[in-house]
Amino acid sequence: MKKILVSLMVLALCVPAMAAVTATSDNSVAGEVTVTLTSDSDGIVGVALTVDTAGSATGVVVAESFFDVFVDSAFTAGAGYVYQTGIPTATQGAAGELDISGGSASFSISVAGLDDDGIGAGTDEAPTTCTITITGTAGATVDIDIDALRGGVVGYNGALAVSGLPINTTFGERVSECVSSSAAGQAIPTGSLIGKPDCWCFQRQCNGDANGTREGNIVTGYKWVFNADLAIFLAAIRCSLSRQKALEL
Repeated sequence: MKKILVSLMVLALCVPAMAAVTATSDNSVAGEVTVTLTSDSDGIVGVALTVDTAGSATGVVVAESFFDVFVDSAFTAGAGYVYQTGIPTATQGAAGELDISGGSASFSISVAGLDDDGIGAGTDEAPTTCTITITGTAGATVDIDIDALRGGVVGYNGALAVSGLPINTTFGERVSECVSSSAAGQAIPTGSLIGKPDCWCFQRQCNGDANGTREGNIVTGYKWVFNADLAIFLAAIRCSLSRQKALEL
């Protein structure tokens, strides 16, 4: 018995300490909440989170290029799956990808990466951070937690302990009054007369960014002025001033 106990103690000393991951959030950008997972040692090779909102989420962006394997997209595509293609969003409670571009109140985020794979343009070494930005209804509550079904946050040695979850927050609020009342009657292009960028809602609005969010993915790249901005423009063109003010951008 003593020999067995000594053997177990030696094994315990040889096993490396499990890495700890801390989750933090930031909602300083209108219509967005960014979750950052930071490991104190082990690289993060996979992330699975659940997202539930009282509003509607329309996009998920993962900043680190390492995370270019979309597990649920691979499940949906089956044998036809192509490496580095797919989407990071999935159905809660069941396998399979879920396209949320049209809006979703409940879904999962499921991303992973292959270390030293030597394929494609992604970074091969697993990072100690994973930064995820979720786009949704400005001001709506959003709850983010571990997706236990998919394994949560995973490192080289298995599932990692995560502190800071669940996160209960809101998508960033819109500026309450983007164009000041003193600027009544001024056309937006004459921003130099009423001050910029304070007179606009978003940093890139002078360049055509109508909603303060970017579109795209890790494969095709991200664009601040794209289809959603065009849709907002088309909804507002040839409308009266009162109608434009009533539009929810």
